[in-house]
Amino acid sequence: LKFLFEELGLRVVRLWTHSGNRRAIGSAEKMGFKLGHRQRQAIFKNGQLFDNVGMDILREEYYTLHPELTDYLPSLE
Repeated sequence: LKFLFEELGLRVVRLWTHSGNRRAIGSAEKMGFKLGHRQRQAIFKNGQLFDNVGMDILREEYYTLHPELTDYLPSLE
């Protein structure tokens, strides 16, 4: 995330997984990602239906979680 926000200057980072992938969802939440979108029963895998889960984190949210990095905050313009 540091590279994406500091070096590439992205404003938001998004990821997608399925609702059965609890480890990925938990890891993303620990990094500060929030649920952004859910497509219900959009994925059929191994005989089961899962929701397609979209998560994202905004640049401002990232720097709120990591105030020690605010000296490197790229311009939003």
